[in-house]
Amino acid sequence: IPPVAPTQVAPMGMIDSGSPSFIFNPVAGGDWYYIWVAGPNGHVADVWYQESVCAGNFCVVNPGLNLPDGQYRWWVQAWSSAGGYSPWSGAAVFDVSANLIEGGGIPDISVLPEAPAPEGTEEGS
Repeated sequence: IPPVAPTQVAPMGMIDSGSPSFIFNPVAGGDWYYIWVAGPNGHVADVWYQESVCAGNFCVVNPGLNLPDGQYRWWVQAWSSAGGYSPWSGAAVFDVSANLIEGGGIPDISVLPEAPAPEGTEEGS
């Protein structure tokens, strides 16, 4: 019996790094995992990883990509020596935006002003 399709965890949604780690859940019997990444212009990467990239409930791989801004999709498939190939996972979609933080997309909490003291109280008491 083939293994079930792995489930992707990350990346999904907006990210600010063109070199993301890909995180997915391992599946019973999965000996190898195949990551496929496609971008705005088609195929970006496809890499096999041994099950040794998995620990506990997560598998984490970083294929060392340097992705420019844009929208990407990725899939993962498991392979088992006892059961062959799993179905492909569904497509997980993420958008790389290097300007996400610099462009004001996410505030830097270290520079937010302190909240004022509630009315009728004195600071430091």
